[in-house]
Amino acid sequence: VRYFPSGTIVFSGGADLSAQVTRTLDGFIGASLIGHQARVQDGCFIGRGRNLFTAGKDGMGILWECSTKKSVASFRCGGDPVSCCVCLDGISNGVWTKEDLGLVVGDPSLHFETEGALVCLGTDHGNIESYRMHDGCCIMSIEVGSFVLGMCHLGGRQVACVTGSGEIMIIDCKDGIQRRRYLSASPISCIE
Repeated sequence: VRYFPSGTIVFSGGADLSAQVTRTLDGFIGASLIGHQARVQDGCFIGRGRNLFTAGKDGMGILWECSTKKSVASFRCGGDPVSCCVCLDGISNGVWTKEDLGLVVGDPSLHFETEGALVCLGTDHGNIESYRMHDGCCIMSIEVGSFVLGMCHLGGRQVACVTGSGEIMIIDCKDGIQRRRYLSASPISCIE
């Protein structure tokens, strides 16, 4: 379950292969998004919420336009089942330049909210990968050695990841450098 920043909309994914966008006030399902071939494991809103990225156990990442309920892009995420994801808007917070991400200035094929956005994925097989949202190109992949349970954006290029072996890692999503690594004294089930 992921909340839109306003707190009035929530994303949920499940074993029925769909992702749902629901209004929290009254439970109205505004969008039921169908396109994955296996369980929808995680998702993240992009920008002002016009788009949603979903990741599933089928190893696919799908970019949706919520208003039309249609997939606008999809790509295979290295083939591993995806356990978690987080979206980063790199251009607006000054982390990347358009040239860093291989963007052509004024390219009409780019949606304004996904231009410069990255998605960072954690997989069941212990990989963390970053993809450019506009073309699905993998720009970073590292092996962490254990199932990735969850991740959250810390700001800038950094995400915190939690693994099945009880490790917490701070990773740079652009170059894959591990900034810090901690071993928890007790089991960890989530991070936010």
